[in-house]
Amino acid sequence: MNSLFNTRYNNFLVNTFNNYNYYKLLLIISSLTPLKTKILLILSHISPKQLTATELTALLGYSKSSRIIYRGVLDELEKDQLIKLVKISKKKYSIQININHPMMNILNELSYEFGEDYSQRLLDILEDRE
Repeated sequence: MNSLFNTRYNNFLVNTFNNYNYYKLLLIISSLTPLKTKILLILSHISPKQLTATELTALLGYSKSSRIIYRGVLDELEKDQLIKLVKISKKKYSIQININHPMMNILNELSYEFGEDYSQRLLDILEDRE
């Protein structure tokens, strides 16, 4: 009987911890602008693939000449350690979700576990652009 109690208590603790982290993730996502939220969702569904600003702009549904992805938005997400920007040329950066951030890691895992259809749609859009 004691073993059953310990198992149930351990399961309760694990579920409580997971629910707390999901709650923290929800708070982070809900505090962001819609554009920043969309960026994080796209990056988490594309991960581990890195995107350029042009690719990200296309996945957001804008033309490549659109200035919707300006460095300020990306700089703010990087400053909050939610994404990683890696300079690949003088004016070109690769963009990816920062899985070293505990909440972005959870978002990434949720996207991988439950977002296969959306991930495939994003990959199809990228493939059609080539």
